[in-house]
Amino acid sequence: MPVSRPAASAVELVTNDRLTIVRRGYPDGAPQWLSTTDHPVTALDTDGDTVFAALTSGEVVALDAAGGTLRWRTRLTVDGIPTVALSLTVAESGHLLLGTVDGRILVADRQL
Repeated sequence: MPVSRPAASAVELVTNDRLTIVRRGYPDGAPQWLSTTDHPVTALDTDGDTVFAALTSGEVVALDAAGGTLRWRTRLTVDGIPTVALSLTVAESGHLLLGTVDGRILVADRQL
């Protein structure tokens, strides 16, 4: 009995302005969805179900990986003071790790 495997895909930033996130299918690279942000993206990662993006505005957004729709959007702060994430990665522990412009590494819940 043949076993079917889910199609692989990649999520990336496109265009020089860093305002567009695209999910591409494998192996042809055809766009599956596009999402445009209102500020440039500084970092991008996915856990397979959600695409997380940090923006120069200090916001972090979560998009549904299957369709690109917005799940949530929040402004990043440390002790009530706004900051900007320059790096972002999804940790296996169920958290996001965010490297900020002021040199901090923040640990946040993926469900911000």
